[in-house]
Order: sequence, then structure tokens, then C-alpha cells
Amino acid sequence: MPAVSLFHAHAFLDADLRPGRTVELRREPDNQYDRNAVALYAPRAREPLGYVQRGRAPAIARRMDAGEDMAAVSLRGPGPSRDDATAFLLVGSAADLEALLRNG
Repeated sequence: MPAVSLFHAHAFLDADLRPGRTVELRREPDNQYDRNAVALYAPRAREPLGYVQRGRAPAIARRMDAGEDMAAVSLRGPGPSRDDATAFLLVGSAADLEALLRNG
């Protein structure tokens, strides 16, 4: 489970990260700070709520660059507009996460 770095705190606070909520992964190969950057977006968000931790991003970036559909789901996190700034996300193949959510 990759750790998340927060760069856009307001996007994080606006996100609904209650357990079971999905988070979109977007590659940012032109990111000036990390060519392996993988941004995390809440549904319909314009800014990332954070990034996959730099040490974990290369493995996920390689899979995404190879065409694998990757996704993330919240295991623990708060709803929008709250004070708690803690969330735990599980990142994996979209098909595996979908099966996990479907079969509980």
C-alpha cells in the first residue's frame, strides 16, 4: 500500500475518501520533480489530492506505462470537509480491485 504525499491539501480536504471510494491514478511523466510521478485524483477533481510516494511510484509507473489499468481504493479515510487528514489507499490493477470490492 503506497504512502501518499500531499501537495494539494484543499483537494484532499474536498475529497470523499470514506472506505470503498475509488481514486483515479494519473501518470505525470513530465513532472518536473519526479519522472515516475503518479497523481491521485478524487472523482471529478481538477487537482490531485496527492501523489504516490516517490519510492513506490516507479513500480506503479512501469505498470501504467506498459498499459496496465491501475486504480486505487480507500481503505480508511474521511468524507469531504472534515478535519481528519488521514487516509489509507490500496493501489493495484483495476480488475483486481473491482473483484475485491465486488466479492467483499
